[in-house]
Amino acid sequence: MRIAREVASALDYAHRHGVIHRDIKPENILLHEDQALVADFGIALAVSAAGGARMTQTGLSLGTPQYMAPEQAVGERAIDGRADIYAVGAVLYEMLVGEAPFTGPTVQAIVARVMTEQPRPVTGQRRSVPGNVNAAVLKALEKIPADRFTSAAELSRALATAGFDTSPAKVDGQPPVKQDPLRILRRSSVAWAIAGLCAVAVAALLWRGSASETSQTVAHLSVELEPGMELDPVRSGPPQLSDDGSMLIIGIVARNVSQLYLRRLAVDSLQRVEGSAGFNGGPAFSPDGRWIAFGTRERLFKAPVAGGPPTALGAARWAQITWVGNDALVYTYNYDTGLYRMSAEGRDTAVLTRPDRKRGELGHWWPQLLPDGDHILFTNYTTPADNSRIEVLSLKSGERRVVAERGYFGRYADGHLLFVRGEAIMVAPFDVRRLRLDSSPAPAGLDVSVIASNGWAGLSVARNGTLAYLRGGSSIQELVWMDQRGNFEPAIDSAAKFSAAVVSPDGRRIAVVRDGDVWSYDRARRLFVRLTRSEQQEGDLVWTPDSREVMYQRDVPQYDVFKRTADASRPEELVLTSKDDKEPTSVSPDGATLLFGDPSGGDEDIWAVSMKGAPNRARQAVAGGQGNQSEAVFSPDGKWVAYQSSESGKDEIFLIPYPSDRGPVRQQVSTQGGESPRWSPDGKMIYYRIAGRVFRVTVNPGAGEIGTPEALPPIDRMRFVSIAPDGRLLVGRTPDGVASHSVNVILNWPGTLTAAALAR
Repeated sequence: MRIAREVASALDYAHRHGVIHRDIKPENILLHEDQALVADFGIALAVSAAGGARMTQTGLSLGTPQYMAPEQAVGERAIDGRADIYAVGAVLYEMLVGEAPFTGPTVQAIVARVMTEQPRPVTGQRRSVPGNVNAAVLKALEKIPADRFTSAAELSRALATAGFDTSPAKVDGQPPVKQDPLRILRRSSVAWAIAGLCAVAVAALLWRGSASETSQTVAHLSVELEPGMELDPVRSGPPQLSDDGSMLIIGIVARNVSQLYLRRLAVDSLQRVEGSAGFNGGPAFSPDGRWIAFGTRERLFKAPVAGGPPTALGAARWAQITWVGNDALVYTYNYDTGLYRMSAEGRDTAVLTRPDRKRGELGHWWPQLLPDGDHILFTNYTTPADNSRIEVLSLKSGERRVVAERGYFGRYADGHLLFVRGEAIMVAPFDVRRLRLDSSPAPAGLDVSVIASNGWAGLSVARNGTLAYLRGGSSIQELVWMDQRGNFEPAIDSAAKFSAAVVSPDGRRIAVVRDGDVWSYDRARRLFVRLTRSEQQEGDLVWTPDSREVMYQRDVPQYDVFKRTADASRPEELVLTSKDDKEPTSVSPDGATLLFGDPSGGDEDIWAVSMKGAPNRARQAVAGGQGNQSEAVFSPDGKWVAYQSSESGKDEIFLIPYPSDRGPVRQQVSTQGGESPRWSPDGKMIYYRIAGRVFRVTVNPGAGEIGTPEALPPIDRMRFVSIAPDGRLLVGRTPDGVASHSVNVILNWPGTLTAAALAR
């Protein structure tokens, strides 16, 4: 607080003398004898030397993206001291939380977030921050300059005033502020009653016909989930509207199990889609509204909208689907394949496209049939995601055409193309007859959840203009310790976009994937060390037994395996490369052997490779067969391997000797399903996950003795687990205030687009 107030004081002096800094950032704040000094007025001097307004008449964006006010980012000509106030707020936010309010892999991604997203409250990430500080930071970071502090001195006073608050004050005798009846934000009996009234109103709007005046009205509402349910974008995928906008398919997580639910907007209840537990990919309604097509990790199904068991159509590992009329489906077979076509009865399967690996194409994803009934819009995915292209394929001629460069998850709606670029939703007029954009894309102004590694955004648009979307920010995770009795305590002070976390064997460090990059966290010093800085996504963290190096995979576009020292003292090394994907899972205790999975092309198997030699060295099979074999981990003595197998139709945990030709034979560990096995430090117990719980089983593999699974206390909103040397669990979970429990809906979404917005 002292540093921030001293910076604000310096800027207040500069502003009163007509000087705007324009580039406040941590590098430009120096500490001299414990006093903060604002340095490097280079941009301010350059603007002054160039004649002030004359330099900015071209709309230059001058500054550093992470700390740049929105008016700077768009090159506004009139910049005043409130832009510096925004930057001070961003720097203070980073001092408190550990990162700037908006980050991203590229400048474009950062600017898009600055323009379209709201910063997460500081108090939601560090509970010890006083409320007045949180309020002051958020006021400094307001999008509109008029909503910020009028001077840096005013900001300084707010930081020092315990009672400062920006919430609307309630005046005695004043009637309460009326709530928007379309924003159903509380899950209570009253909320459900209001939701029912909203559903009736929505139904009336949907079915009055496109020519009526009412149907042209833009309306915002939210579809609330029932208690105990939440949206998990990593597993749930994007919502899907029916063609007429009257029905919605939602992927919902309940008790850590993902399943599809049908919501009719005119009915205030959810209907479970039978057979959809553990679905994988993106579902789709048939045009006549009678069927829902969806995939699991093994097969493609269709289920009747009216309810009832699904019908198996064919094999599929990651099915993203669009219907061609009511008689055929176009879908993806696996993440690394092209598009396939199949009749709605499961016959006449044909391959439509194949990715060109020589050009870096990983797969052809997220198909959508255009209104002409011939062309399929799809994403030609490569890495990084922003290097992907959006293309169209003619079903009649087989001809392909690129319609948008540098983007993914293209969706056509009412004469517009929406897609993702820089983690922001872009929109442009699209001529569906000539298959081309009519103008440059512009930000759509939607705060939508985006998963770049899966190439999708959480949105769907119906032909009647209804748009459904998942709000961004739900990928935030917190890391906590849990002991065997279910007691929790924070492991890292602030939540962030953690997608993986693993404790080192000596317990001194935690390797994490944050914002797609690998970091090492020193627990004693509470210090993060960045290990990667790439445009691609990293994942599948594995420590070497000596706790000195972290291994991980990166999509380039196939998954290759890399490693780096945990203190970043040596450069990154390529460990393993080939044309197929490789997902590292464990290193033997002697450091000689790496276990990895290969999910390419269909069923996944487990392989072993020596840690020494060339990166393209030969591998040996460890476990294979029907279904997927994955998540293999060495026991602490290196004589056994625990892994996950789906050969029975559901995931179970098995145990085999290593090398595999050494007896005894394979043994099943779990009894009612299981995934992600982990060994206890002493090698006498195996932990695994299922249905929102962690189970433990005592094992004596040599004697063939396996105990009865025992459940640990439940862990709400759990995403991943690691076992520490002291026996505690490191848990990644969605913070309660961040977990998403609703799907946002906009009626007549095209009405939100103005000519000015599309001309930006």
